[in-house]
Amino acid sequence: MNTENQVQQSQQQILSLRFFSDPGHGWLEVDMVHIIGLGLANKISDYSYMREDFAYLEEDCDMLMFINEAENNGILVNCISHYTNTDSEIRSFARYSPPFSTAKS
Repeated sequence: MNTENQVQQSQQQILSLRFFSDPGHGWLEVDMVHIIGLGLANKISDYSYMREDFAYLEEDCDMLMFINEAENNGILVNCISHYTNTDSEIRSFARYSPPFSTAKS
């Protein structure tokens, strides 16, 4: 690895998030603070879910949009996988809807 890559990597923040999956689908658990901070609160689809202060971003579009935007802002996302061989309880959570205050800080 050259020095430029080492410096670039040392300046990036690493965000470790849990990725939940079942036999049919997967979701990235993300604190709403990060979604709002990246200006994505109004861009998440209703294929994702919410519970308390967390959004569970579906793997096909919303999760990739979040990871790409995080990387564009110098944040590397580290996914920690959790798998169940039955339907995930995430499927019973409320569908995603944007919070009232979505201003990017």
